[in-house]
This record gives sequence, structure tokens and C-alpha cells, in this order.
Amino acid sequence: MFCDLCGIESSMGRNKRTEALIKVKPLENGHAYEMHQGEEGDKQGEEGGGKTWHPNWLGHVDKVVNAMFIKEIIDRVYNNEKCRRESPNLKGEVPDEDFNMQVIIQCTKDYFCNIYIPLFFICLWPKS
Repeated sequence: MFCDLCGIESSMGRNKRTEALIKVKPLENGHAYEMHQGEEGDKQGEEGGGKTWHPNWLGHVDKVVNAMFIKEIIDRVYNNEKCRRESPNLKGEVPDEDFNMQVIIQCTKDYFCNIYIPLFFICLWPKS
């Protein structure tokens, strides 16, 4: 979902997606995202809601831009899981004991913070 919200094609391989995440930089105007040309507001059912997010991977997880990005992820994870549980044809993917907002918040923040380490090594490690 991180890649989807940042406008990165999910069909790319894992390493290519990680390399693409490296290239996502914060916007110069300080905004958390940019709207796609000709779109207004959120479009239900479309990944990213017409937005391309630009978190600051090297910034603190609780800074405004990153907090907005993380909230978007948390809301989507929670709502997706809730819909799966309410649908008679689908099964939830999150264990019952972990399906609460605090667990989802902590997991999302931890994942965000852990992106820095591989990004750091991919940026600085010499390619063979």
C-alpha cells in the first residue's frame, strides 16, 4: 500500500518498487501529497484517491506530512479489514486479537520507520 499511495506501479518487482520508493521525495511546498491533474477530492475505490503522496522517509514518523501519510494507510488497512469481516464471501486477514486501531497504528509506524534502513543501504551501497 505504501507504494500504491506514492504512485509506484505495484506490478514491478520488490527490488524495483524499493528503488522507486527511494525516489519519492517530499514536496518543496511542504504538502503531503499532490492531486492528479483534473481530479478533485477523494475518489472512492481508487488507490491513492487521486493523490500521489510524498512522505519524508528520513523525517520523524510524527511530523505533519508523515503523520498524514500514516493516517491514510491506517484508515485504509482498518476499513479494508472491516469490509472483509462484514462480507459473507470474504475472510478477514488480520487475527482477531490484532484487529484494533492501536495495533494497526503501531505496525504502520514501525513499518514506516523500517523503510529507512533498506533505503539507506540501497542509496549508499555501491552497485556491482
